Amino acid sequence: MESFDATSPTVQQPGEKADIKPDQGKKYNVGRWTDREHELFLEALLIYGKDWDLIESHIQTRDAAHARSHAQKFFMKLAKYLDGDTEIGEI
Repeated sequence: MESFDATSPTVQQPGEKADIKPDQGKKYNVGRWTDREHELFLEALLIYGKDWDLIESHIQTRDAAHARSHAQKFFMKLAKYLDGDTEIGEI
């Protein structure tokens, strides 16, 4: 039986960020979306609708889960704007 080594580099220690790599060696941005990424997102949304895999391919720097999350937040802000609760610059 193999022993468990808690100091192994594959074990995430408390306070450390997980070292998760996307499939196929792709590298994605995290955090705030750049203006260019958002432009590509809007373009892809018009072209592909809600086909998140195609949107991921179009943006290239964000995965499908990022795109879905960004869409959810974007549509919530858009709804606020349409209700007159916010200004266009806040979208």
